[in-house]
Amino acid sequence: MRQIALPIDEVSQVADARRQATEIARSLGMNDTDRGRVAIVVTEAATNILKHAGSGVLLIRPLPHPFANDAGDGIEVIAMDNGPGLPDVALSFADGHSTAGTAGTGLGALARLSDQFDWYSDGANGSIFWMALWPGRVVPDQLLHIGAVCLPLPGESLSGDDWRAEQQGERCVIMVADGLGHGLEAYRASMAATEVLPTRENWPAADLIQEAHGALRATRGAAVSVISMNLSTGQTQFAGVGNVAAFIGSHGGRKQLVTHNGIVGHNMRKVASLDMEWPHDSWLLMHSDGLSTQWNLNDFPGLDARHPAVIAAAVCKAYWRKRDDVTVLVARRN
Repeated sequence: MRQIALPIDEVSQVADARRQATEIARSLGMNDTDRGRVAIVVTEAATNILKHAGSGVLLIRPLPHPFANDAGDGIEVIAMDNGPGLPDVALSFADGHSTAGTAGTGLGALARLSDQFDWYSDGANGSIFWMALWPGRVVPDQLLHIGAVCLPLPGESLSGDDWRAEQQGERCVIMVADGLGHGLEAYRASMAATEVLPTRENWPAADLIQEAHGALRATRGAAVSVISMNLSTGQTQFAGVGNVAAFIGSHGGRKQLVTHNGIVGHNMRKVASLDMEWPHDSWLLMHSDGLSTQWNLNDFPGLDARHPAVIAAAVCKAYWRKRDDVTVLVARRN
């Protein structure tokens, strides 16, 4: 299931967000207690957006368990706003504190009820809160931390971008696809690309691009980039066609990975994989061309130490062109 983006700019949308989130939790097999936690977290996150920023967006998606077992999948909630930020972080999370004349339990409740929680806030770009909730409050061991923001062009209900990550033990593959144009046909193209991932037992990056090429022939085509790696050794392959950019970075520097010209599904020459190392202290950032090329993590003090979902949201908020769909994906090895 795709990440859903729910705009929050009026009170009626809070109940709708809660309903959609609990339906996702129910579809994942979460019990009544866990579904109740999801409902409260989404309600508090949406209400905080309205009270303190006036408007924002909630992003909700299932979190696949990284290992095949009976533990069950979790659910992720990202709250993004363009408000004034948190002037005093410690005070903002204390029960009883409020700047909006309410009981002041919102941010504290988000942190307590979430099994994983992170945030970033500044006066120029507003606040981001990331929450992950797992069945029975059991957080799985994770060899890879990954987060992404995928938003449609303003005025569209569907994003022409898509992303997907699949993991089997120590092997992982990540794909970001940008369907040509925007709207329904772009949505269909990007979905056709990412749907090739679960059909593969082995994941050479270039082979996945070639398989996507066949799957997209009946669509308008897409730009596609793929990372395939061994999470234990760091041995990594990259392949890309079109303008889905990918970077490996650490300690203030970054290196862009080279993609091939062409359109997956239409005109594409033979694609070669780039073999590379992905060190433990570095991050991967992939994005569609809805993001300005001028992004720089150094513009956000302390951001590179945050969870990848928070990094992706902050970069997206600050550098989205808003003339196209946008996807920003960030990953870091544990």
